[in-house]
Parts: sequence; C-alpha cells; structure tokens
Amino acid sequence: MKEKIITVKVSRFNPEEDTEARYETYKVPYKKGITVLDVLIYIRENYDGSFAFRYRCRVGYCGSCSVLVDGIPGLACMEEIPPNKKQLTVEPLSNFSVIKDLVIDMSSVDKRMLKIRPFMERKKTFEGVWPLKKEEIENLEVVTKCMGCLACMEACPVFNEVPQKYPGPLQMVNIARFAFDPRDEGDKVKTALFEGIYNCAFCKKCEEVCPNEIPLPEKIIEKLRGKVVEEIGLLPGHKGFLENLDKTGWTLPSLARTFIEETSEVITPKFVKGKVGLFTGCVANIMEKESLEATLKILTKNGIQVIIPKTQMCCGNLKIYGISLNERKKEIVETNIKAFEKYGVEVVLTVCPSCGEFLKKEYFSDQDSLDKKPIFKVLDINEYLLTQIELNTSDFKSLNVRVTYHDPCHLRRGQGIYEEPRRLIKKIPGVNFVEMKDYDKCCGGTLRATSPDIAALLGIKKIRKGAETGADYMVTSCPLCVSHLSISRAKAKIRKPRVISILDLLAKAYEE
Repeated sequence: MKEKIITVKVSRFNPEEDTEARYETYKVPYKKGITVLDVLIYIRENYDGSFAFRYRCRVGYCGSCSVLVDGIPGLACMEEIPPNKKQLTVEPLSNFSVIKDLVIDMSSVDKRMLKIRPFMERKKTFEGVWPLKKEEIENLEVVTKCMGCLACMEACPVFNEVPQKYPGPLQMVNIARFAFDPRDEGDKVKTALFEGIYNCAFCKKCEEVCPNEIPLPEKIIEKLRGKVVEEIGLLPGHKGFLENLDKTGWTLPSLARTFIEETSEVITPKFVKGKVGLFTGCVANIMEKESLEATLKILTKNGIQVIIPKTQMCCGNLKIYGISLNERKKEIVETNIKAFEKYGVEVVLTVCPSCGEFLKKEYFSDQDSLDKKPIFKVLDINEYLLTQIELNTSDFKSLNVRVTYHDPCHLRRGQGIYEEPRRLIKKIPGVNFVEMKDYDKCCGGTLRATSPDIAALLGIKKIRKGAETGADYMVTSCPLCVSHLSISRAKAKIRKPRVISILDLLAKAYEE
C-alpha cells in the first residue's frame, strides 16, 4: 500500500540570515493519530536540525507549543491531523515578534504581567485555615485551568489592534486569579478597571480557541466587571441603561415612537399556516425598526401569524456589563414570559443574537427561582426560517447583487448559528455570495457605550474587509452590527458595500 504523504508549509526565520520570514515546504509521512507537534519533530529530525519551536509536556498541559495551524491558534501537541488532510501551514503566533522560526518573544507579556502584580498581596500575614465559600472555590477553579498558552491573545481583536488599551484575556485571567481570592488585599479590582476590563468586546473569540474551553467572557470578564460595579461603581456609559430601563422598560433612549408602539399586537396573514411570538429587543425596537418590518413581511409571506406583545420589555441582559439586576431580573423574565404566554405561542423568535442567547440560556436555566416558567421555545429568526417552515422561495425575484456576510459574535459563538444565514442568502436567485476575510471577527459594536474609539477602529477595519470583496451588500443578522457597521462605513467614506440585515435582503426578494 502506497504511503500517504502530507505537504507541510512552515514559516522559517533566522535573524542572523533573514530580513523577513520565508516559507519552506516539507513532505511528511502520515499515520493515524499524528499531531502537528509530531510533524514538527519529524521535520527537525529528518530535514533540518536547526528548525526551532517550543514544546515541553506533549500532553496539552504546559501551553508552550502554541502555533498557528492554517491560521488558527492551537497547541501543536493536541492538534491531531485528520486522515483527509493533504496539506497544512504552520506559523508562529502573529502578534508577537519572532526569535527564530516558530519561537516567539514573550517578554512583552511578562512585562505587562509584572505591571498587574501577579502575586498575593496582604497587609499582614495570616495563619491558620481560611475557609472559602462555594462560589469563591468555583471562581478560583476556573482561573487555575489557564495554562498561559497565548491562544486567546492571538484571537482577541482588541488586543491585536490596541494592546496598550487592553492587555488581552490572559492578563485578565491573571488579575482574576487574585481578585477572586478573598485573601488578597492588593486592590486587583481597581487594576482590572485601569487595565481596560471594559475594553473587552465580549466577542467570545478567546473562548472559541481556548484549548481548555474556559468560558473566559462569562466566568472571567463578566465577574470582574461585576466586582468593578460592586466596589467602584457603574461607568457613566452604563448608568443610562438602568435609568432608561426604569423609565421605559428598555435600555436605550427613544427619540421617536418605537416599533412596538407603531405596530399592532397581532399581525395575521390571509392564509394562516402557523403562529409565532416576536421578541424585538431594545436595539431593533428603537434603532433598527426596518429589520422588524422586514421580519413581518417575510413571516406573513409564509403564512405565519405574528404576535408582538406590547407588554414585552428588555430581556434583562446587562450582566455582560457587570450589572446585576438581582430581584429585578426575575421581574423582567416573568413579565416577558407572561406577555407571550397570554397569546399561547409555542415559539418565540428573536432578531437580536444577544437577546436570543440570553433568552435561550437564562430564561430556562433559572427556572427554579421563577414563579412563572416559560413553556415556549426560543429560536433565532435564521434557524426558524431554515428549519421550522418550508420557506416560500417561489415568490422570490432575482436581485442580481454581490453579497458578503458578517457573522455576529453572539449568533455564531453564542448560539452556534452560522451556516443557516448563508444558506438562506443562497436561496435568493441572482445573489452572488462571496465570503470575506475575517468574516467572524468582531465589528466592535458592543464597545460603543464605553470605548467608542476602539469600536470605531474595529468597525472601520471590518467594513474595509467587506469592501475588498467588491460586494454590493454586507449582510448580517444583528441589529447592533447593522447600526455600528453602517456608521463605520460612513466614517470610512466607503461607498460599497451597504450594510443591511439579512431580513432586509430577504424582504427585498419578496418585493413586487
């Protein structure tokens, strides 16, 4: 039987000979279970003994062998090469200077770590046993899972753009390691604030690439922000959320009538095939009403009766800012449950990924504390249109446009929905779909309230990636992304692509 061979392209750089990195290609025999580290060792032993890379434990424990494999950060010792793989590219992590080949200079990380004082600080020594509460133990268990492999630093869009304003997820873990420890008296919470805890975009990219699957945004960033609010107070940009919530039931100020105020509670098509509830969310209800109008058009075209209760309110998802609503959260959850169950809906649709993720997780995970429990199912509009009904495509007209797609963070990584929007787009005749580079990188919309300069930087960079495709439209499935990327397009003075919701695109296909 002929031996199977993998073609491996490796980044090489010798500072004594090279002015820039170059790529060398090697042929490596494949065997079942072979890892990227096995490949690197084979190259050094059989081709070039000077080939440099780091490794130590070989079992995914030490974190020293982090590299980019086909552009994705991971541990070389844990990256098993699939049988159908014919070629791969291995490079050093891209946001650090290279010492040689795949060996990066980590001194900048070490210097920043010293700045945050990564050690226990006490005013006086403590003797004896310090009893820890269950929550404190759970918090500390999370941070001890981090091996410092730097994969999260490679993936973080904010650290990659402005490392001086945000030291990256790893450093926030290092701060949390002591901020979560009740024995520490070193004011680590204030350190977290000064180091830019609110400059995290909460995009969940760090969690996606973490070898130990640590839920960094939820278990580290969110809890650190909670401690900032508890010990220091709310940021000015966040105080308005609570003030608006108290006044109107929504977190954003409204300068005009909202979608809910303008729309009937029950929208009934001529021929009814089904019924759903529509949860609007704050952003769509107040800022991006067009996407909700498009939603009604699409659903009624497919014979779906739509219920839009006027008593619904903000979903209550403020914990990503560190804001705990405590008893108010229970009131909000039960208000929304009652609003939809009054009409007997079995499915509630969301058009906002953050709302959808929160409804799916929080409304059903906290049932023991609720007097009123949800009996409906929550679905994102994309998954509903693709999997729950037979979409009426016979009435689609040809659009003859070039389209690219931006993945909202809380839809792709929060709910695992990314193929569905693309499949819906491709159902429209005359659409030339083209994938853009960095399609799943955060646009920065979540940072507009506290870090508008970083939000603008990420947004402009994203819209330029879309422009490189020559697309007429950059389509997305998040009202906040639509708003932010539209503003970014204007700031960048780019004519195309225009930014629209996937719902607007589908509604265009239904136009007479």
